[in-house]
Amino acid sequence: MRSGLSGVSVSLVLGAIVIFSNAAIAQENNVCPTFKDYHTIKNNSRCWYDLAVEFNAPEIIQRMGYPLLTYKVRTADGYILTMFRIPNDHVKNTNARKHPIYLQHGLVSTCATFLGKGRDSLAFILSDAGYDVWLGNYRGNPYSEEHENMTIYDQEYWNHGTISYISEDDLQLESVPVFFNQLPGGTSIKILNHAADFVLGNFRKYNYGRLNPKYYGTSSSPIYDIKKLKLPVYLVFSGQDWVTPEADALNLWRNLPERSRHGMLKINRNVFNHIDMIYGRHAREWVYDPLVRVLNKAISS
Repeated sequence: MRSGLSGVSVSLVLGAIVIFSNAAIAQENNVCPTFKDYHTIKNNSRCWYDLAVEFNAPEIIQRMGYPLLTYKVRTADGYILTMFRIPNDHVKNTNARKHPIYLQHGLVSTCATFLGKGRDSLAFILSDAGYDVWLGNYRGNPYSEEHENMTIYDQEYWNHGTISYISEDDLQLESVPVFFNQLPGGTSIKILNHAADFVLGNFRKYNYGRLNPKYYGTSSSPIYDIKKLKLPVYLVFSGQDWVTPEADALNLWRNLPERSRHGMLKINRNVFNHIDMIYGRHAREWVYDPLVRVLNKAISS
């Protein structure tokens, strides 16, 4: 099926639901709770098999027993992006079905980061709560490498816009193999340069230097005016995040228009760093469950 949607071409592919019984062929252990256990992983009763170590995003969704839809979205400049959807048709009570939720991964990542903790993954938690979950993928990652006229081997394709953010104390060691199966996800030098500008305090469009007049009509790149935001923003951050420090999060909050300040949650723990929002052992308890409560309250009010 192909249809026009605001100038964007969408292809819809129905993914089959695959249900695996508990009697399936036993798999070899691939994750353990401690580094010491990994030395004897093969015969260690404390270790187990995690499918997120071996499979990609759509395979994980299907093997976990969830429905899957795949969309191909064409951008105005010819890139073909893949979006995965976990529809809430599996929620039997139609009154319990809630709004669509769009999850967008971060830098050098993929949507699989929202699927790497089994039932405690954010995508599945939201799906179980009745939401219609959509998973986006930036151009250039393994799920969005297509283009109408170019391949990933063309230099022009990449003309678009891992250690310091990991907490050794809160990162689940059983998530380490999952982490390396899902990251890095691929990006362009241009995006990395743009991110570096953000770190320097320049929340602007990409800086082309002497070519700025060609692209923007001005000598400097335009500032993103977040005062124009109309959507409600609920800000979640950690006081121990080395990538997005508390000072930066609060600066963003202060610059948001009053109408958009819906609320904030600070993870006030000594061992909760940037990547722990995804792979931390306390991610569900400290981030995901509170977030679901916020969403449920918002749609019921």
